[in-house]
Amino acid sequence: MEKFGTQAESRVLFGYEERKAVLQSSYGVCAHCGKKLTTKTMTIEHIIPLSRGGANDPENLVALCYDCNQKKGNMLYLPYGFYSALRDKPRYHQMQELVADWFATVKDAFDMERFPLIAPRFWQQIEIRDVGHNRRRKPMPYIPSFQLRWEYVGNSLYDEVQAVTRVDIREERASMNRLSGLPEDHPVALYVLKNPATDKLLALAGICYSRDQHFFLMDLPWMDVAGTYQGPILKTILLYTLDVLDTIYGDMVPIYGIASPYPKAFAPVRDVNNGCFGHSAEGGEWANRNTPERPYAIARITRDPEKAKELGLTGIFDEDPSIREIRKEIHNE
Repeated sequence: MEKFGTQAESRVLFGYEERKAVLQSSYGVCAHCGKKLTTKTMTIEHIIPLSRGGANDPENLVALCYDCNQKKGNMLYLPYGFYSALRDKPRYHQMQELVADWFATVKDAFDMERFPLIAPRFWQQIEIRDVGHNRRRKPMPYIPSFQLRWEYVGNSLYDEVQAVTRVDIREERASMNRLSGLPEDHPVALYVLKNPATDKLLALAGICYSRDQHFFLMDLPWMDVAGTYQGPILKTILLYTLDVLDTIYGDMVPIYGIASPYPKAFAPVRDVNNGCFGHSAEGGEWANRNTPERPYAIARITRDPEKAKELGLTGIFDEDPSIREIRKEIHNE
C-alpha cells in the first residue's frame, strides 16, 4: 500500500493508569482476536499509526495482544476489517468515525482506484445465518475461528494466485474495464480470500472503481468453497466495499455491478428483504473470456435511481455486446 499521511507526534511510554484506561475502552480483550488481557499482557496500538498522522490521544488507542500487534505492524486497518472482536460494541463505531474523519484530510493524496479497500489485508466473519436455510436475524457474536482473511494481490501474490485459480489476471482486468466503459489500463484491484489457519486460497475478487463516475464493478471469477458459502462470501466483501465507499470515501455510489460464474453467489442480492444492497437489482449474462465454457452471471444494482439517472449510469452494460439481456429481477421498496 502506498505511503500517505505525515507523522505529527512521537511515540510515548504509557503509564499504568493510561494502560488501564485503554484496556477498559477495549472491554478487557484484544480488539482483534478477542483474547482476554490484563494491563501486563496487553499492548497499546494506534488505530491510525503515528507515521500516518495519528495521535497519542485516548480515542486513537486500542488494546491488542502481542501476536495481533505484530500482525498489524505499522499498517492502517479499518475497524470493520481488523478490530472485529469489538464489532458489537459502541467503541467500534467510534473507531470507524475516527478513521473517516482522518481519511478526509488525506484522501486527495490516496489512490482510491488502485487501492479501493485501503488496507492490504482485512478479516471478515462468515455469518452462519447466511448459510443454508438458517434464517436467524439476531446478530452473531464474534467467533475467531470463523474469521477469513482477504489480501490485496500485489507482486508477491500474483504468480500464486494465477497458478491456483487459473484466472488470466491481465485479461480479467481488461475485461472488467471494457464492461465498465473504462480504458483497459484503468486500475483494477484484486483481492484473494484465504483460510488463515492453512493459507489456502478460497476465492478471488476483482474491484474496478471509478471515482469520477461514482461506480464500481465487482467480479468473483473463482471460488473453491461449497455452494452454500458462495453467497455469504460475496455478501461480506460487498458490504465491506459499500461501507468503505459510503463511510470512508463519502461516495455513496448510486449504481454498481456484480459478476460471477457462480449463480449461488447472487442469493443475497436476490433476497427481496435484503434492502442493504440497493433499491432494485437486474440480471443478465456476460460472455466473459475467462470462462467461455460456462455462463457468467451479472447483476446491476441500483441504490439511488435519481442520482444514477442524473449521472447517466442507468443504462450501463446495456450497449455492451458481450452482455445478453439485462432483465428486472427484484425491486426493494
